Amino acid sequence: MNKIYTPLHSQARRCSSLMLKRAKPLIKLSENIRESLENKEITPRKHAGVVLRKAIAIPQWVINALKIIVEDHPKQQLMEDASKFYRHFQGRHPPTEREEFNAKFEDIKRNLRQEKRYENAMPEDEEEIDKAVSGRALRLLRVNVQYNSSAIKYDSYTSILYMMARSAPDYSIIYKIFHEIKSRDDGFEAKNLLDFGSGIGTVSWAAAEFWPTSLKEQVCIDASTDISELAEKLVKYAEPKIHGIFHRQFLPVTPLPRFDIVVSAFTLFELPDRKSRLQAILALWRKTENYLVLVEQGTHAGFKIINEARDLILHLIESSSKREDDPQGYIFSPCPHEFKCPKISVDNGIPCNFQASYIPLSLKDARITRKERYSYVVFKKGGKCLDENEEKWSRVIQPTLVRSRHAICRMCVPNGELMEVVFSKGKHERPLYYCARSSEWGDRLPIEILPETQE
Repeated sequence: MNKIYTPLHSQARRCSSLMLKRAKPLIKLSENIRESLENKEITPRKHAGVVLRKAIAIPQWVINALKIIVEDHPKQQLMEDASKFYRHFQGRHPPTEREEFNAKFEDIKRNLRQEKRYENAMPEDEEEIDKAVSGRALRLLRVNVQYNSSAIKYDSYTSILYMMARSAPDYSIIYKIFHEIKSRDDGFEAKNLLDFGSGIGTVSWAAAEFWPTSLKEQVCIDASTDISELAEKLVKYAEPKIHGIFHRQFLPVTPLPRFDIVVSAFTLFELPDRKSRLQAILALWRKTENYLVLVEQGTHAGFKIINEARDLILHLIESSSKREDDPQGYIFSPCPHEFKCPKISVDNGIPCNFQASYIPLSLKDARITRKERYSYVVFKKGGKCLDENEEKWSRVIQPTLVRSRHAICRMCVPNGELMEVVFSKGKHERPLYYCARSSEWGDRLPIEILPETQE
């Protein structure tokens, strides 16, 4: 777990040392935000760039359904198995590509062949030696390279473990992403939704919270019939009822019909190789009418997969825009730009991830709060941003360091760079200072960055 979650103070030191530049930019607050603050319509803690912060609890009807479904299972054993499943899920890696597998296989064979036992081997023994070495190399490779990389097989019991271990964090993450879409695009009313890798249905639960009247159809795709059956059992207990959910085992290959929202949450990991992932991403983009939401774990491996998808879709947008002479889409969240991710080129040691607070699912009555990190990207189809100025707001990519009379914000900014800015009472106007001080990891800071001066 320590390898996945680098302590925040360690991240802060590394981020500070790897920044493109420690800048002293000229910054001004968005005029709309300034006016709202001056008129006391909002406070700095509730400026328009603030993303949902509260701990999210899954709906009560899910908890009621859970207790009914697991009543025949020993509670203690179920909780222990769910904890093991959670740790296994967090430690996953994408399957090793065939080319990489073959290259490592040859390296291991070469190293084994240099052992002393084979130094004086006779030519006639070479065939037997090669066979023995190949067998040993394959066994070592399977243990050291493919560990935790294969897709999880969801039978009926594993599906219950997934529900116990992942329903609360998954739901909180999707809820937070949908909340940002709803708050920034309040006029958008989703009529249909496609959930690729739907699992137990957390995407459907969250969507029903934000578009309860307009959402008429939800197509849920999952290869496991057992987990789909569990999802169907759960949704029968929904209050109010969620209608129009259809379960399918495979993603249709045709681009029609299209869906207002297309989601792939924690699913790309399950695909067998990079080619399959890219084909799935392409198919999902073609199925998208408005929003495409891609989410994976906030680990190095999860961020790598999200960035892979980000690069592909940006390439598709650029290619289609050149042909049709009109922008075909843009990144809605979290990036304030369409350049190469600076976390890859400059800050390679730290994944671009964010954090959601949630109340874990428990068979007991205790209500504690936990946090889950995730990497994601949301694309919006169409050639015009909702608000050209708002779309350029910088994103806070690490916890804001609040100190006496100053605050340090580390941001991804619209020119495609990482920037660290020290906001202080003495050097910045009060509304700007208090907005920066009140902004947290994942928020957008409503600022305009002007030509800057170096320290």
